[in-house]
Amino acid sequence: MRIYKTIQFSEGLSMPFIEFKKIYEETHYFKSLSDKERKKELEKAYKVATNGNTKTSTSKREKSEPVSTGEGDIQHSSED
Repeated sequence: MRIYKTIQFSEGLSMPFIEFKKIYEETHYFKSLSDKERKKELEKAYKVATNGNTKTSTSKREKSEPVSTGEGDIQHSSED
């Protein structure tokens, strides 16, 4: 079990920060903080709670632009 201040998190917690924030920002500890302090503390708690089990992004991938190979066919570029 992971603990930050007085909040206990289960092992293996894995979720995006946005979801974490929605769940925990109204807890007794964070509720008493200013908006700026709350964000900082939520980020610290998120690191403790997830212990590296985080999803780096929830945004959709950008669409790739078509690229001509010069042989009459079109391929999509990728940044992978």
